[in-house]
Amino acid sequence: MTYAGLKDRFAVTEQWFGIHVPGKTEYDLSDLDIAGVEVLEYARHNKKLRIGVLSGNYFELILRDVDHITELEKRWQNIVEKGVPNYFGQQRFGIEGGNIDRALALFSGSKVKDKKKRGMYLSAARSFIFNSLISERINLQLFNSLSIGDVLMLAGTQSVFHLDAIDDDIIERFNTKDVDITAPMWGAGELMTTDKPKILEQQIADRNNEFSQGLPRFGLKQERRKIRLSINDAEINILESKPENNSETRDVKICFFLPAGCYATTVLRELVDFKDMTVRVEKNST
Repeated sequence: MTYAGLKDRFAVTEQWFGIHVPGKTEYDLSDLDIAGVEVLEYARHNKKLRIGVLSGNYFELILRDVDHITELEKRWQNIVEKGVPNYFGQQRFGIEGGNIDRALALFSGSKVKDKKKRGMYLSAARSFIFNSLISERINLQLFNSLSIGDVLMLAGTQSVFHLDAIDDDIIERFNTKDVDITAPMWGAGELMTTDKPKILEQQIADRNNEFSQGLPRFGLKQERRKIRLSINDAEINILESKPENNSETRDVKICFFLPAGCYATTVLRELVDFKDMTVRVEKNST
């Protein structure tokens, strides 16, 4: 069985799966009997699904017992208009950051035979450097500021180019989200940035030299990822209070679409102070 990506464990989700059924022109899935699973649609295809072959994910989230509703709506509008830092979500790093510890052990010589687990630990290390770079740009007030030497990514593609000059045209394209600043996904090879952006990126890598020196040894190469995450198809709905609810809190439903590889939790962290109960459930189940 193949699939384009994993979904949240604690959610009602919809996704396509690929099942190898050679020699059959038709296949009846009416007898499929898996608890909690409903077949919505199926069809034959001449190619199997591969990891990453999806444009993105559409989320519908219910936030329970939310207070300061007016402030919430203002924050939501700001997120829709300006986007949020494109952090990797906490699930990338495992329960209590365990994947980071395992990555450090891997770079120190520990053997991990499971290829998928090894990939998760390496991804956590790359993501840690990337998140650190976003945080540093925010601290230096460079998150929404273009700099000569930056590498920009075109909207809707992975195409990047070096910023040699800043003029009204490139500022307009940045403000309208046609281009975005990028940061490195660390690996072997030279940084694409120059001048001050390159100095900053190298400084962050040097602070995390266990990762920046370890990642190239596992065949990973320099790549770029945009530091701003824009959401599409955004909606917010303040749900009606239940008659027995006498508090000032309300439930809120938010909906939005994110590109593949981006995290709903990165949107939530800019919107509300929340408690992710799935972390506790996962910890207790291990």
